[in-house]
Amino acid sequence: MIFDGIMVYAITNELNNKIINAKVEKVTMPNNLELNIYLYKDKKYILKIDCSPDLNRIHLSKYKKSSPLIPPTFCMILRKHLEHSIITKIEQYLLDRIILITFENINELNDKESKTLVIELMGKHSNCILINENKKIIDSLKHITPSTSSVRIVLPNQDYHYPITKNSFINTSKDTFINDITSYEDTNISLGNYLISKYNGFSKMFLNTVLPDYNLSINNINAEDIYTILFTAFIHIKNNEFSYNTNIKYLNFNEQNNMNSLNEIIDEEYEKNINTNIIKNKKSNLSKIVLNNIKKLTKKLNISIEKLKECENIEKYKMYGELITANIYNYKNKESEITVQNYYDNNNNITIPLDKSLTLNINAQKFFKKYSKLKTAYDIEIKNKEIYENEISYLESILYSIDSIDDLEELSNIQIELEKGKYIKTLKKEKKSNISFTDNLLKYTFANFNIIVGKNNIQNDYITHKLANSNDIWLHAQKIPGSHVIIQNPDNSIISDNIIEYAGSLAAFYSKAKNNNKVNIDFCNIKYVKKHPSNKPGMVIYTNFNTIYVSPINS
Repeated sequence: MIFDGIMVYAITNELNNKIINAKVEKVTMPNNLELNIYLYKDKKYILKIDCSPDLNRIHLSKYKKSSPLIPPTFCMILRKHLEHSIITKIEQYLLDRIILITFENINELNDKESKTLVIELMGKHSNCILINENKKIIDSLKHITPSTSSVRIVLPNQDYHYPITKNSFINTSKDTFINDITSYEDTNISLGNYLISKYNGFSKMFLNTVLPDYNLSINNINAEDIYTILFTAFIHIKNNEFSYNTNIKYLNFNEQNNMNSLNEIIDEEYEKNINTNIIKNKKSNLSKIVLNNIKKLTKKLNISIEKLKECENIEKYKMYGELITANIYNYKNKESEITVQNYYDNNNNITIPLDKSLTLNINAQKFFKKYSKLKTAYDIEIKNKEIYENEISYLESILYSIDSIDDLEELSNIQIELEKGKYIKTLKKEKKSNISFTDNLLKYTFANFNIIVGKNNIQNDYITHKLANSNDIWLHAQKIPGSHVIIQNPDNSIISDNIIEYAGSLAAFYSKAKNNNKVNIDFCNIKYVKKHPSNKPGMVIYTNFNTIYVSPINS
C-alpha cells in the first residue's frame, strides 16, 4: 500500500469525521516505534500510529496489542500530557505526510491548554513529536541531535521546525498552477516528474490513477485541464466519492465509494501484511536453525564415515597377530618383516611388516591392540552414523513442515518441538502457544471413510500412535519427509483400492515430492507401525507394507 500525501489526506479527512471531540482514555506503546491511543466518543476507537521504516502509517484499528510491563519514556510522557484530554483538531501539513493532532485539556489552574502531536510519516525518518502551544518540543519518539543532523534538531525544549517541504497543491491557486507549468523552461521534463518535484503528496501511483497521460512531456499538455482533473480528485476525497482498488492497493477516483471506511481497509491490509511478514520471518529463522543443525550433523556424519573407512581393514591386524603368534618360533626377533603361510588364504605366502625394534611377541600384541582399538571405534562409529542419519532425517521432516506451513500457531508448535529437542534454547520472553493435538488436523472424506493427515511431527506422532485404532491403515511417502496419513476404519470394513489410492495421493501431496508427477507411497496396517528407537516425534519404523505409485492431489 502506498501511504503518500494523498492517502494521508484521505485518512485525515476521515479521522476528522470520526474522532474529533473524542476523549483520550489510555496511551500505550506495544513496541518502541508504535503508538496506540485509546479513544472514546460515540464508541471506543484505537488510533494506531506506526513510525517503523517500512510500515509507517496512521489509522484507526480494531486490533489491540499487548504492551510491555515497563512502558517507554515517551509513552509515560504522552500519558501525562494527553490522557483525559479531547481531540479538537486534526490537520495535514501542506499535503505532506505530516499530520497534526491537537489535544485540549484543563490544567491544574483550571485553564484550558493544548498540546499537539506531530506525526511525520517519512520512511526511516518517521517520527512522533509532542509540542506545546508555543511550538516547543516536549519530547519525541526519536531524538535528532546535532551529531545526527546539521539541518534539523528534534530534542526536548527546542523549537519545533517542520521538515523541508514542497508546495501544497490545494493551497495553490489555479492561475499560479497554470503559470508555473507554462513558464517552466525545461520542456523535456514529463508532467509526472514535474508535479512530483513541485508539489507535496503526489506519487506515481496517484498520478497514474488520475492522469493516464502523466508521462507526456510538459509542453504537450493543457495546464488548465490538468488542474481541473487534480482539483476534482481532491473534491472526490473530501466528499468521500472514491473506492479502493484491492489489486493496486490504492484509491480509485473513477468509481463511487464502495466501502464503509478507508481506515478499516488500511487496518486489515497492514494487519495482513504484518502477519505475513511475521510468518515469513519466523519461517526463515526456524529454517535457519534447522539447516544449521543439519549442517553440523552432516559434518559429524562425514567424520564418522571417514573413520569407518579407516576401520575397513581391521580384520587384517587380527590376522597379522595370529599368524605371527603361530610362527613365533620359526623366526628370529627384531626382523623388519616376515613371510609366512596364510592359512586364511589357502596357505598362500603373505608378508607382514614389523617394527624391528620390538620382539615378535610384542609386534603380535601391537597388532591385537590395534585391532581391538579399531573394533571398538568401528562399533562406536556405526552407532554414531545411525544416530546422525536418523537425526538428519528427522530435521529434514521438520524443514519440510516449516516450508509447507503458513500458520503462526503451527510454526510456534514447531518452535516448541525444536526447543524440546534442545536444538534451540527455550525463549522465555516469547509467549508460547499450547500444542494442540486435535485442533487443525487435516480431515478428508472419501467413500464414507474418514482420512486424517498430520501437518507436522507432533500431529504425525499423535494421529499414528494415539488417534489411530487397530483396524486403521497408515500411509507415508517412501523415504522422503512428509505427513502421516490415516484411513480410519472403526468397523473393520473392507478398504478398496480406490480408497487407498486416494489416501496415497494425499500422502504424496503432503510430502516433499508434492511437485512430482508420481510418488511411491508405502502403506500398511497400523499395528505394523512402531515408534523409532530414537523416540523423535513423527519418526517411525514399519514392516509388512505394500507400495503404490500415485499422483499427488489435495482434494
